[in-house]
Amino acid sequence: MMAFKSINDELRLLHIFCIEQGFNKSQIWNAASPFLSSIREAQTCRTQKARRYLVHILAVLAVVLTITFSSEPLYKNIISVARLSAIKLLPVWDWRKLHDLDCLVLNPYFRDGEDPTEEDCQVCSNTSMMARVWNISQANVNKICLEKYLPIIVEDGLRDWTDRLRSQNLSSLAKVCTVFFVSSFDYGFIYFRENCFVEASKAFRQLYKRPYFLPTVVDLLDANWVFVSSSYKEETVIHLPLPSSLMMLIQIKGEVTLFLQPKEQCSKTCFPLHDTLREGEIFLVTDFLYDISYRPSGVEESITIGVCGQYN
Repeated sequence: MMAFKSINDELRLLHIFCIEQGFNKSQIWNAASPFLSSIREAQTCRTQKARRYLVHILAVLAVVLTITFSSEPLYKNIISVARLSAIKLLPVWDWRKLHDLDCLVLNPYFRDGEDPTEEDCQVCSNTSMMARVWNISQANVNKICLEKYLPIIVEDGLRDWTDRLRSQNLSSLAKVCTVFFVSSFDYGFIYFRENCFVEASKAFRQLYKRPYFLPTVVDLLDANWVFVSSSYKEETVIHLPLPSSLMMLIQIKGEVTLFLQPKEQCSKTCFPLHDTLREGEIFLVTDFLYDISYRPSGVEESITIGVCGQYN
């Protein structure tokens, strides 16, 4: 250690001497290159040795794991030992809380089946109409929808989409949907279908893409819905079940009227909301503050796509 300190002090004095003599950095570097090349060679040699050791360790580990999983008696013994060790570890560290977690990094936006409190209801106490937005960023969607649980209608929701989905008709949609509910009248009909089969969901997802404004924290689920009506003049509104924490309604053709009723905990604080979802717009809402209903508007054919998501 003393020898290394002595060499280091000598090198520092040499560097100071070179500077005092007017040498620039390039000249000092060239003069020291014989020493530096030896140091670099030694470092390269140590790095290569470390890499060889790591490769050997990984190879041995791969062989051990292969033998372990291919031999059922040995695998069962290892599992038994691991379980006993975990039980003996409990007095020192309670790992059961970690074991029961769905994810290691908790999402502050996620509310797992919780009912809104009076404090939660305050966020919609001054909201008397749905927010209509255009060219909204993912950060603002996070702030409005996921933090404050307020609904929005994105007027340019189908921006950059192709006309493939807009050109769909009832017969073509029926090929990729499974019937969920049908109601017919003398003066029209209304029905909605849910894709509960994986093949149908995959086929239907090819018709649309992820909207530009949807935050990356939101995962779209496999199931999707199709709401169709034509010449519907009934005044009765239809309740929309929310099977997940978030729903997105994409208006492909025609228009529908949306009705949002505050949940019982917020009924005295928040206002009922309603608005018209027009062709080319997307409605985004969570299941935390409102119950959702809808009614087709006008006598024209109306096609709405429902996509479920979660952000846990």
